Amino acid sequence: MNIVKNKPLVSIIIPAYNCRDTIIETLDSVLKQSLQDFEVIIIDDGSNDDTYKMVNDYILDLSNFSLYKNRNNLGVADTRNRGFDLAEGEYIALLDADDIWLPTKLQKQYELLKSSDCDVVYTSYNMFKNNDYSNLKQYDTKTTITYKDMLKENYVGCSTVMLKSQICAQYKMNADVYHEDYAYWLLLLRNNVKFSGIDEPLINYRIVQGARSYNKLKALKNRFHILANVEKIGYLKSLMMISSYVIRGILKYAK
Repeated sequence: MNIVKNKPLVSIIIPAYNCRDTIIETLDSVLKQSLQDFEVIIIDDGSNDDTYKMVNDYILDLSNFSLYKNRNNLGVADTRNRGFDLAEGEYIALLDADDIWLPTKLQKQYELLKSSDCDVVYTSYNMFKNNDYSNLKQYDTKTTITYKDMLKENYVGCSTVMLKSQICAQYKMNADVYHEDYAYWLLLLRNNVKFSGIDEPLINYRIVQGARSYNKLKALKNRFHILANVEKIGYLKSLMMISSYVIRGILKYAK
């Protein structure tokens, strides 16, 4: 007799690269979710520490967790794209291997997706540096955003996102740009995908010294590249948008 396996409601995609110091705490936060109808797809992107072994040991008795390893280092965009292809859930949730979900994160996003006509749900979040939880800074996102809004500021934290799986089947992340998540939100908004935000911090976002997001000058250069060369809004307008981004960024981290 063939046993029919029920598909999960949510597929959680976690790219992992040299994250032995944070990945277990991240996975713990997944297990603590109030909504438990999910599969977890962890993809090791060629780590040269013991990330793979630590995760493999962690998930031994967890049948809804799967661990994959890229043959070569693909980068986070193509690793997430591989996760899109592997996912079987009705919805997909993105999670970086150093961030922490609060327990009701998936449940509240699922309820909003079911009760509205939106395709993507994102949330506000708390920011903390390295392992210091004593000084959380809250980022309050907008509950509605447009393409023009996103040109000025990235209101969508990657680890806050849950979206319909058919969106990920139709659109893939661009591996040729830095800040591939920001470029992805722009791509979706440009194609009339509907975003909706929850104005409540449902994740703790870790700012790690030395990480990609920590290098602000490089981030500015690559954001300019996305605006001018991918979105093709023109160099002058791109400079104006970058200026707006800098001002908003100062206010964001000064709170």
